[in-house]
Amino acid sequence: MSNGISWHVCKHELKQKAKNNTLWLLFALMQLLLAVALFTSWQQYQQSRALQISSQQLVEQQWLAQPDRHPHRVAHFGHFAFRPPSALSYFDIGVNKLGGHAVYLDQTNGAMGSREDVKDFAANISRWADCIVARVFDHNTLVEMEEFASVPVINSLCDLYHPCQGKHVPDPA
Repeated sequence: MSNGISWHVCKHELKQKAKNNTLWLLFALMQLLLAVALFTSWQQYQQSRALQISSQQLVEQQWLAQPDRHPHRVAHFGHFAFRPPSALSYFDIGVNKLGGHAVYLDQTNGAMGSREDVKDFAANISRWADCIVARVFDHNTLVEMEEFASVPVINSLCDLYHPCQGKHVPDPA
């Protein structure tokens, strides 16, 4: 019975608001604010995209102007600075939103499994990190890391599984 009364009261209030144009005024104001927000965000996107394209072209020209263009130097030169984000980069965004700081370690920094045992690497990282997001070639490396780490280990890629692939949203541009 109370649902019926609530419905009638709501219906009566909406009719009253529609009669004195308050509801229509609020609706028009909301539409205007939405249009302004859409216009300004589109302008900001266009400016950001133009800056991105001009920066890419500048870096490309600088790269092509070098006399010695070795393929391995391209990463240090900044050629991939504006590539679409990979699934792994979304972990960085999430960590930053939670107030943390993501540290990226690749084979040149860590050399896990060759210069340092996986056991030692996992124990060392566990001392100064709250979690490990591992992108490894061999699933056994991931299993060993989970065994010796004292913090959670998240599998972002191995030779058996790619659990984060379904979460990846490609760049629409």
